[in-house]
Amino acid sequence: MLINSLFHAMEANLRGRDFVVGDVHGHAALLDALLDVVKFDPAADRLIGLGDLVDRGPDSQALLERLRTQPWFSSVRGNHEAMFQGSIGDWAVERVWRRNGGKWADRMSAAEIRALATIVDGMPLSMTLDLADGRKVGLVHAELHVNHPWEALAGLRPDTEIDPIDDFSSTIASATLWGRTRIRSWASAITPAVLAVLPPARIFGLCKALTPIAGLDLVIHGHSVLANHRPASCGNLLWIDTGSGYDDGRLTLVEPLIGRYWQSTYRGKESVVVLRREGRLLPAPSTLPDSISNPQSSGGGS
Repeated sequence: MLINSLFHAMEANLRGRDFVVGDVHGHAALLDALLDVVKFDPAADRLIGLGDLVDRGPDSQALLERLRTQPWFSSVRGNHEAMFQGSIGDWAVERVWRRNGGKWADRMSAAEIRALATIVDGMPLSMTLDLADGRKVGLVHAELHVNHPWEALAGLRPDTEIDPIDDFSSTIASATLWGRTRIRSWASAITPAVLAVLPPARIFGLCKALTPIAGLDLVIHGHSVLANHRPASCGNLLWIDTGSGYDDGRLTLVEPLIGRYWQSTYRGKESVVVLRREGRLLPAPSTLPDSISNPQSSGGGS
């Protein structure tokens, strides 16, 4: 299902279940194995992608076509879709895109590529998902810019410039595709001993990056591959890109309402296996030192 807006709010699904999938990167077999194990019902259930449906895997074209033809499937836009679309008529972007998994389009004509790229216009930069229990979930490929509230994403103009190549997340739109400020802050060795030697400005930056995003119960991200191939959580932030498209990587599917996730991977080069078919509970949020979880104690402001 194409949205054709930079922001989209999905009402609660009172007929079935909602699932969110991390970066598929052209591996439809991994996705289909997960949908099979959770007994996905296209007549009632919905699937929402976190972007990067394309590149690296063999099924990039098919996944974009599925997005256009299946009413139960929608997705936010990822940086790989932005590169794919931006490559048309721009040799510099095309060169970067093809180095990052875009060679799947070599078998397509220029007209076919242009037609397929129009699908990207139907992929919003962010979405919200209402759950049946009243909670609200935010969905974005990379991240919400640390200097903006979530409401700023809903207010993006239709003519907002979308960066097809990383510009260091200098704008709110660019951060949705490329940003890694929050996950890099989470991945830092944040301990009381480290905080004791950091300058106030650095502590303030960590506080901003890891403070829960207001107005949402959960925000789910893709984009940044987690080294141990399992989801990670901090505050109300959840990251689920577990490396589909890379050697030994996994594809992760989440059911936010019940807080469980499932993963698939390849055994050998082609055989797909689902790990723990009953799924796992999502991780509890990381515990942060008081100077981070209570910003006022850092002396850096709020």
